[in-house]
Amino acid sequence: MSNSNQSASAKSIHQSRFTNHFAQLCDIVAKLRSPEGCPWDREQTNASLVSPLLEEAYEVAGAVYAQNDANLREELGDLLLLIIMHAQIASEEQRFDLDEIAREISEKLIRRHPHVFGKSEARGSEAVVRQWEAIKREETGKRGSRPAMGSDQAGREERRCALPRQFADGTTRVDACRESAEESGPRQF
Repeated sequence: MSNSNQSASAKSIHQSRFTNHFAQLCDIVAKLRSPEGCPWDREQTNASLVSPLLEEAYEVAGAVYAQNDANLREELGDLLLLIIMHAQIASEEQRFDLDEIAREISEKLIRRHPHVFGKSEARGSEAVVRQWEAIKREETGKRGSRPAMGSDQAGREERRCALPRQFADGTTRVDACRESAEESGPRQF
């Protein structure tokens, strides 16, 4: 799809049935975590949900690479559930809520896309990426934060291989990464 066709046909998912089902999903998660809900869901913490969150992200990637829309829809739902669970837990602990997450990411997207929402003259993907990276460096410099986890390819690969996952044949992700490394020799990133 060309850029002109893309912008003419772009429709926000918010204009669909999204809001009704999204609100229902949030209500279901709140009920699951309530005293009348599910004991397992109530026991979960942000820390206990990290491994399932990463696993679901890998399953989303697998569905994308398999070009399987039905599976992608299902896996995105599982990932969305975990995001809402994380937000629900934080809300229960009065740290932040889902609305704050949505507000913050909306503000970030607007700030980092001045070529769309502001007066930047950046055009073309390369110029836009350079602009995004410069804005991000400026923002993170002000906060004094550390570089994002996985900012280097080798580090991402190491962490990916360290995550446990059982495949249908009984091997694990660690086994698969080890076999791949043995077959291809030292990794060059």
